[in-house]
Amino acid sequence: MKGRAVQLERPVDHSLSAPHGRDHRPMTRLSTTLLSALAALSVPASAQSPLEFVIDQPASAYTWSGSTSIGALQGNPSNQFHLTGSQFMVLDAGPGQAIASGQFVLGGTASVTPNLSARVPNPVPFLPPLATITITNLAFELETTPFSIAANGTFQALATVTVLSGMVDVVPLIGASSQSDLTGNQSAGQAFSGTITQSGSTITGVSAQNTQFMFADPASGITATIDIVGSLVARSTCVAPTTYCTATTNSSGAAAAIGLSGSTRLQDLALDLNATGLPQQSLGYFIFSQNQDFVAGFGGGQGNLCLGAPIFRLSNFVRNSGATGTVTLPLPFGGLPPGATLDIGEAWNFQYWFRDALGGAATSNTSNGVRVVFCP
Repeated sequence: MKGRAVQLERPVDHSLSAPHGRDHRPMTRLSTTLLSALAALSVPASAQSPLEFVIDQPASAYTWSGSTSIGALQGNPSNQFHLTGSQFMVLDAGPGQAIASGQFVLGGTASVTPNLSARVPNPVPFLPPLATITITNLAFELETTPFSIAANGTFQALATVTVLSGMVDVVPLIGASSQSDLTGNQSAGQAFSGTITQSGSTITGVSAQNTQFMFADPASGITATIDIVGSLVARSTCVAPTTYCTATTNSSGAAAAIGLSGSTRLQDLALDLNATGLPQQSLGYFIFSQNQDFVAGFGGGQGNLCLGAPIFRLSNFVRNSGATGTVTLPLPFGGLPPGATLDIGEAWNFQYWFRDALGGAATSNTSNGVRVVFCP
């Protein structure tokens, strides 16, 4: 999200006539102190967020091969392994558009299972191996250059692999054993390609990987090169919306509740904001922010503010609860306030603010809040 948030104001539209039988005088204005505080907190919000892709362990199958300064490496007993964990990716697509570009970014952890074990065979078959090498607790993270995603989902990029953890134990036939820490080792940029596809609320990344690591054992002087070949398969699924915060009872005898219907995929442009449990014939509008907070009785009203600054308001879309005490607003993706931009991976929080009456006096109240993470 970029830009400055619009100052939060009372949910009143004086051009709308008040229904008979209720006091619909203009809502008491928010205090100058609150307005000043909200204006001071109206600062740019965070940038687009990466999506977490959980690694499919059975499908992420790898093999390794290697050589050392004293001979070729052999699996002991196997040269196969799998990956588990997650990786993070930033995906880009405008509202109403398919995914067009992406980039693997730091933050995830891909762990190797089981531990890697190898030996350097002795030229004399009946003698012990020249050395055994074991790599334990190996984990890495992946980072690529930004890449375009074709209509069929294919992409190409350069990838760098950084070791997050891993210990190498070398036991030579002659000489002392030693242990080395691989943490921080980094591969050179290497070709990385695959597909990014979407089916419903799930995005799947399949990437061919060919990475080379080199290390040297300071005690024995043995140097080694290990090549890792396999396919990284990982998936990201849209996070389900969750409600939070509490609403106070309003003049209807109930507490207003916010809900959602439709899709949280930005390309669908089909998300409805709903509020129920409202007083009849009450005017109000939805407000939203990337941040959460809790302010009881804010602005001199009866409701709890569940949002943190910067706060945006959809005051151009005032709703009337009518005889049912409910409102619905299709989220106006093309009519958001200046500075409010919904991006993939970002979490936004919504709340409904409405007019109410307490003991015959005009006041305001609010619903609880709902957290939405937008996916492509």
